[in-house]
Amino acid sequence: MHTVHKTVTPLATSFFRLPSTLGHKISKRNVTLEFYFWASRVSNKRVSQTSHNAITRRIIMVSREKLRADELLISKGLSFSKKGAQASILAGEVFCKSGRVDKPGQKLAKDADVWIKEKRKFVSRGGNKMEGAIEDFNLDVRDIKFLDLGASTGGFTDCLLQQGASKSYAVDVGRAQLAEKLRHDSRVWFKEGLNARYTFDIDEEVDMIVADVSFISLKLILPASIAHLKKQGQILCLFKPQFEANKTLVGQQGVIRDPKVHARVLGDFCLWAIENELKIEGIRPSRLKGGKGNQEFFILFSRL
Repeated sequence: MHTVHKTVTPLATSFFRLPSTLGHKISKRNVTLEFYFWASRVSNKRVSQTSHNAITRRIIMVSREKLRADELLISKGLSFSKKGAQASILAGEVFCKSGRVDKPGQKLAKDADVWIKEKRKFVSRGGNKMEGAIEDFNLDVRDIKFLDLGASTGGFTDCLLQQGASKSYAVDVGRAQLAEKLRHDSRVWFKEGLNARYTFDIDEEVDMIVADVSFISLKLILPASIAHLKKQGQILCLFKPQFEANKTLVGQQGVIRDPKVHARVLGDFCLWAIENELKIEGIRPSRLKGGKGNQEFFILFSRL
Protein backbone atom coordinates (compact mmCIF):
# COMPACT_ATOMS: atom_id res chain seq x y z
CA MET A 1 0.00 0.00 0.00
CA HIS A 2 1.29 3.41 -0.92
CA THR A 3 1.19 6.24 1.59
CA VAL A 4 -0.92 9.13 0.37
CA HIS A 5 0.71 12.50 0.77
CA LYS A 6 -0.80 15.97 0.79
CA THR A 7 0.80 19.36 0.69
CA VAL A 8 -0.58 21.48 3.52
CA THR A 9 -1.04 25.04 2.32
CA PRO A 10 -0.84 27.92 4.79
CA LEU A 11 -3.66 27.55 7.32
CA ALA A 12 -5.21 30.94 6.59
CA THR A 13 -6.03 29.83 3.03
CA SER A 14 -6.93 26.20 3.66
CA PHE A 15 -9.92 26.27 6.02
CA PHE A 16 -12.48 25.43 3.38
CA ARG A 17 -10.36 22.66 1.80
CA LEU A 18 -10.95 20.30 4.72
CA PRO A 19 -12.84 17.09 3.91
CA SER A 20 -16.59 17.70 3.57
CA THR A 21 -17.25 14.44 5.42
CA LEU A 22 -16.33 16.15 8.68
CA GLY A 23 -19.85 17.50 8.95
CA HIS A 24 -18.49 20.48 10.87
CA LYS A 25 -18.05 23.93 9.40
CA ILE A 26 -14.95 25.69 10.54
CA SER A 27 -14.19 29.34 10.06
CA LYS A 28 -10.92 31.13 10.59
CA ARG A 29 -12.26 33.13 13.55
CA ASN A 30 -12.99 29.92 15.51
CA VAL A 31 -9.36 28.90 15.68
CA THR A 32 -7.15 30.38 18.36
CA LEU A 33 -4.10 32.41 17.47
CA GLU A 34 -1.94 29.94 19.37
CA PHE A 35 -3.13 27.09 17.16
CA TYR A 36 -2.66 29.20 14.03
CA PHE A 37 1.03 29.56 14.77
CA TRP A 38 1.32 25.87 15.59
CA ALA A 39 -0.25 24.88 12.28
CA SER A 40 1.83 27.40 10.35
CA ARG A 41 4.97 25.50 11.29
CA VAL A 42 3.84 22.57 9.19
CA SER A 43 2.79 24.75 6.25
CA ASN A 44 4.20 23.78 2.83
CA LYS A 45 5.58 20.48 4.18
CA ARG A 46 4.67 17.09 2.81
CA VAL A 47 2.84 15.10 5.46
CA SER A 48 1.04 11.79 5.47
CA GLN A 49 -2.74 11.43 5.31
CA THR A 50 -2.60 10.39 8.98
CA SER A 51 -0.89 13.64 9.96
CA HIS A 52 -3.33 15.62 7.84
CA ASN A 53 -6.23 14.00 9.70
CA ALA A 54 -4.58 14.80 13.03
CA ILE A 55 -4.39 18.46 12.04
CA THR A 56 -8.05 18.37 11.07
CA ARG A 57 -9.02 16.83 14.40
CA ARG A 58 -7.07 19.45 16.30
CA ILE A 59 -8.77 22.28 14.41
CA ILE A 60 -12.14 20.83 15.39
CA MET A 61 -11.07 20.36 19.01
CA VAL A 62 -9.91 23.97 19.33
CA SER A 63 -12.95 25.37 17.56
CA ARG A 64 -15.24 23.46 19.93
CA GLU A 65 -13.58 24.66 23.13
CA LYS A 66 -16.27 26.18 25.33
CA LEU A 67 -16.68 27.93 28.67
CA ARG A 68 -19.57 28.52 31.01
CA ALA A 69 -21.24 31.86 30.25
CA ASP A 70 -20.39 33.31 33.69
CA GLU A 71 -16.74 32.27 33.32
CA LEU A 72 -16.62 33.75 29.83
CA LEU A 73 -17.81 37.15 31.12
CA ILE A 74 -15.00 37.16 33.68
CA SER A 75 -12.37 36.07 31.16
CA LYS A 76 -13.39 38.94 28.87
CA GLY A 77 -13.30 41.47 31.70
CA LEU A 78 -17.05 42.12 31.54
CA SER A 79 -17.60 41.15 35.17
CA PHE A 80 -15.38 41.21 38.24
CA SER A 81 -16.82 38.18 40.05
CA LYS A 82 -18.63 34.95 39.26
CA LYS A 83 -21.59 36.04 41.36
CA GLY A 84 -21.75 39.37 39.54
CA ALA A 85 -21.60 37.60 36.18
CA GLN A 86 -24.40 35.26 37.21
CA ALA A 87 -26.49 38.22 38.39
CA SER A 88 -26.06 39.95 35.01
CA ILE A 89 -27.15 36.80 33.19
CA LEU A 90 -30.16 36.19 35.44
CA ALA A 91 -31.18 39.83 35.01
CA GLY A 92 -31.38 39.22 31.25
CA GLU A 93 -28.59 41.66 30.46
CA VAL A 94 -26.13 39.34 28.69
CA PHE A 95 -26.32 38.70 24.95
CA CYS A 96 -24.40 36.85 22.25
CA LYS A 97 -24.92 36.74 18.48
CA SER A 98 -27.55 34.01 18.78
CA GLY A 99 -29.60 35.97 21.31
CA ARG A 100 -29.92 36.41 25.05
CA VAL A 101 -27.85 34.22 27.36
CA ASP A 102 -30.35 32.77 29.85
CA LYS A 103 -28.28 30.54 32.12
CA PRO A 104 -24.92 31.09 33.90
CA GLY A 105 -23.96 27.51 33.01
CA GLN A 106 -24.77 27.87 29.32
CA LYS A 107 -21.79 26.73 27.24
CA LEU A 108 -20.40 29.25 24.77
CA ALA A 109 -17.39 29.17 22.47
CA LYS A 110 -14.30 30.57 24.14
CA ASP A 111 -14.03 33.28 21.47
CA ALA A 112 -17.77 34.02 21.27
CA ASP A 113 -18.84 37.65 21.08
CA VAL A 114 -20.77 38.43 24.27
CA TRP A 115 -21.83 41.76 25.70
CA ILE A 116 -23.85 43.26 28.54
CA LYS A 117 -26.77 45.29 27.25
CA GLU A 118 -26.61 47.95 29.94
CA LYS A 119 -24.01 48.89 32.46
CA ARG A 120 -25.17 47.77 35.87
CA LYS A 121 -26.19 50.51 38.26
CA PHE A 122 -25.16 48.41 41.26
CA VAL A 123 -22.61 45.67 41.84
CA SER A 124 -25.37 43.03 42.01
CA ARG A 125 -29.12 42.54 41.61
CA GLY A 126 -29.42 43.03 45.35
CA GLY A 127 -28.90 46.74 44.75
CA ASN A 128 -31.87 46.86 42.40
CA LYS A 129 -33.99 45.01 44.95
CA MET A 130 -32.97 47.44 47.69
CA GLU A 131 -33.67 50.44 45.47
CA GLY A 132 -37.21 49.19 44.93
CA ALA A 133 -37.72 48.67 48.67
CA ILE A 134 -36.49 52.19 49.50
CA GLU A 135 -39.02 53.59 47.04
CA ASP A 136 -41.85 51.31 48.22
CA PHE A 137 -41.35 52.24 51.89
CA ASN A 138 -40.49 55.88 51.08
CA LEU A 139 -37.33 55.69 53.18
CA ASP A 140 -34.81 58.48 53.64
CA VAL A 141 -31.42 56.84 54.20
CA ARG A 142 -29.27 59.96 53.89
CA ASP A 143 -26.44 60.09 56.44
CA ILE A 144 -27.44 56.85 58.16
CA LYS A 145 -24.98 54.23 59.39
CA PHE A 146 -26.08 50.68 58.76
CA LEU A 147 -25.15 47.04 59.30
CA ASP A 148 -25.37 44.83 56.19
CA LEU A 149 -25.88 41.16 57.12
CA GLY A 150 -25.04 38.71 54.34
CA ALA A 151 -23.38 41.48 52.34
CA SER A 152 -21.98 39.09 49.71
CA THR A 153 -21.04 41.13 46.60
CA GLY A 154 -22.42 44.25 48.27
CA GLY A 155 -25.61 45.11 46.36
CA PHE A 156 -27.45 46.45 49.42
CA THR A 157 -24.42 48.42 50.58
CA ASP A 158 -23.82 49.87 47.11
CA CYS A 159 -27.43 51.02 46.80
CA LEU A 160 -27.61 52.59 50.26
CA LEU A 161 -24.34 54.45 49.78
CA GLN A 162 -25.54 55.77 46.42
CA GLN A 163 -28.69 56.92 48.20
CA GLY A 164 -26.61 58.97 50.65
CA ALA A 165 -25.86 56.64 53.59
CA SER A 166 -22.64 57.56 55.35
CA LYS A 167 -21.27 54.25 56.67
CA SER A 168 -21.66 50.53 56.00
CA TYR A 169 -20.65 47.72 58.32
CA ALA A 170 -20.74 44.81 55.87
CA VAL A 171 -20.40 41.25 57.17
CA ASP A 172 -20.67 37.86 55.50
CA VAL A 173 -19.82 34.28 56.38
CA GLY A 174 -18.24 33.87 52.93
CA ARG A 175 -14.92 35.22 51.72
CA ALA A 176 -13.63 37.13 48.69
CA GLN A 177 -17.11 38.12 47.51
CA LEU A 178 -17.34 41.86 48.19
CA ALA A 179 -16.91 43.92 45.01
CA GLU A 180 -13.55 45.62 44.60
CA LYS A 181 -15.02 49.11 44.37
CA LEU A 182 -16.58 48.64 47.83
CA ARG A 183 -13.41 47.15 49.31
CA HIS A 184 -11.65 50.40 48.49
CA ASP A 185 -14.48 52.68 49.66
CA SER A 186 -13.57 54.44 52.91
CA ARG A 187 -17.24 54.38 53.94
CA VAL A 188 -17.26 50.57 54.01
CA TRP A 189 -16.02 48.51 56.96
CA PHE A 190 -16.22 44.85 56.03
CA LYS A 191 -15.60 41.59 57.82
CA GLU A 192 -15.47 38.31 55.91
CA GLY A 193 -15.77 34.82 57.35
CA LEU A 194 -18.02 36.12 60.12
CA ASN A 195 -21.03 34.05 61.17
CA ALA A 196 -23.65 36.58 62.27
CA ARG A 197 -25.48 33.92 64.30
CA TYR A 198 -23.00 34.63 67.06
CA THR A 199 -22.11 37.85 68.85
CA PHE A 200 -19.59 40.12 67.16
CA ASP A 201 -18.29 43.65 67.63
CA ILE A 202 -18.51 46.78 65.52
CA ASP A 203 -17.38 50.29 66.43
CA GLU A 204 -20.78 51.88 67.11
CA GLU A 205 -24.53 51.45 67.13
CA VAL A 206 -26.21 51.76 63.75
CA ASP A 207 -29.38 53.44 62.52
CA MET A 208 -30.46 50.51 60.38
CA ILE A 209 -29.84 46.81 59.84
CA VAL A 210 -30.36 45.33 56.38
CA ALA A 211 -30.26 41.60 55.76
CA ASP A 212 -30.11 39.32 52.74
CA VAL A 213 -29.21 35.78 53.78
CA SER A 214 -29.71 32.38 52.16
CA PHE A 215 -29.91 28.78 53.39
CA ILE A 216 -30.64 29.97 56.93
CA SER A 217 -33.60 31.54 58.71
CA LEU A 218 -33.58 35.22 59.64
CA LYS A 219 -34.72 34.07 63.09
CA LEU A 220 -31.23 32.66 63.63
CA ILE A 221 -29.36 35.64 62.18
CA LEU A 222 -31.06 38.71 63.64
CA PRO A 223 -30.88 38.20 67.45
CA ALA A 224 -27.12 38.72 67.80
CA SER A 225 -27.23 41.79 65.54
CA ILE A 226 -30.12 43.65 67.17
CA ALA A 227 -27.76 44.61 69.99
CA HIS A 228 -25.96 46.89 67.51
CA LEU A 229 -29.16 48.76 66.59
CA LYS A 230 -30.10 52.08 68.15
CA LYS A 231 -33.42 52.44 69.96
CA GLN A 232 -36.10 53.20 67.37
CA GLY A 233 -33.65 52.03 64.73
CA GLN A 234 -34.99 50.13 61.72
CA ILE A 235 -34.47 46.66 60.28
CA LEU A 236 -35.10 46.04 56.58
CA CYS A 237 -34.98 42.32 55.74
CA LEU A 238 -35.25 40.52 52.46
CA PHE A 239 -37.51 37.66 53.53
CA LYS A 240 -37.07 34.47 51.50
CA PRO A 241 -39.92 32.00 52.13
CA GLN A 242 -37.96 29.06 50.73
CA PHE A 243 -35.47 29.35 53.60
CA GLU A 244 -38.07 30.02 56.29
CA ALA A 245 -40.69 27.36 55.49
CA ASN A 246 -40.71 23.74 56.58
CA LYS A 247 -38.98 21.65 53.92
CA THR A 248 -42.23 19.79 53.24
CA LEU A 249 -43.75 23.06 51.98
CA VAL A 250 -40.94 23.81 49.52
CA GLY A 251 -41.54 22.70 45.95
CA GLN A 252 -39.19 21.22 43.39
CA GLN A 253 -35.86 23.00 42.89
CA GLY A 254 -36.47 25.00 46.08
CA VAL A 255 -39.31 27.13 44.67
CA ILE A 256 -42.51 28.06 46.56
CA ARG A 257 -45.34 29.11 44.25
CA ASP A 258 -48.34 28.80 46.58
CA PRO A 259 -49.33 32.23 47.99
CA LYS A 260 -50.92 30.45 50.97
CA VAL A 261 -47.50 29.15 51.96
CA HIS A 262 -46.07 32.66 51.57
CA ALA A 263 -48.76 34.01 53.90
CA ARG A 264 -48.20 31.25 56.46
CA VAL A 265 -44.44 31.69 56.76
CA LEU A 266 -44.70 35.50 56.71
CA GLY A 267 -47.24 35.39 59.54
CA ASP A 268 -45.08 33.04 61.56
CA PHE A 269 -42.05 35.28 61.13
CA CYS A 270 -43.97 38.42 62.10
CA LEU A 271 -45.15 36.74 65.31
CA TRP A 272 -41.53 35.90 66.09
CA ALA A 273 -40.56 39.54 65.50
CA ILE A 274 -43.27 40.85 67.84
CA GLU A 275 -42.10 38.44 70.55
CA ASN A 276 -38.61 39.91 70.11
CA GLU A 277 -39.81 43.50 70.63
CA LEU A 278 -39.85 44.54 66.99
CA LYS A 279 -42.65 46.62 65.52
CA ILE A 280 -43.81 45.72 62.02
CA GLU A 281 -43.82 48.83 59.83
CA GLY A 282 -44.76 47.14 56.57
CA ILE A 283 -44.36 44.26 54.12
CA ARG A 284 -43.80 44.67 50.39
CA PRO A 285 -43.09 42.08 47.67
CA SER A 286 -39.65 42.48 46.16
CA ARG A 287 -39.83 44.04 42.70
CA LEU A 288 -37.34 41.45 41.47
CA LYS A 289 -37.78 37.74 42.10
CA GLY A 290 -35.05 35.44 43.34
CA GLY A 291 -32.72 33.62 40.99
CA LYS A 292 -34.99 30.56 40.63
CA GLY A 293 -38.17 32.60 40.38
CA ASN A 294 -39.05 32.65 44.08
CA GLN A 295 -41.20 35.55 45.24
CA GLU A 296 -39.34 37.35 48.02
CA PHE A 297 -40.58 40.05 50.39
CA PHE A 298 -39.11 43.06 52.13
CA ILE A 299 -40.18 43.50 55.76
CA LEU A 300 -39.53 46.74 57.61
CA PHE A 301 -39.31 46.67 61.42
CA SER A 302 -38.45 49.26 64.03
CA ARG A 303 -36.91 48.47 67.39
CA LEU A 304 -39.13 49.25 70.38
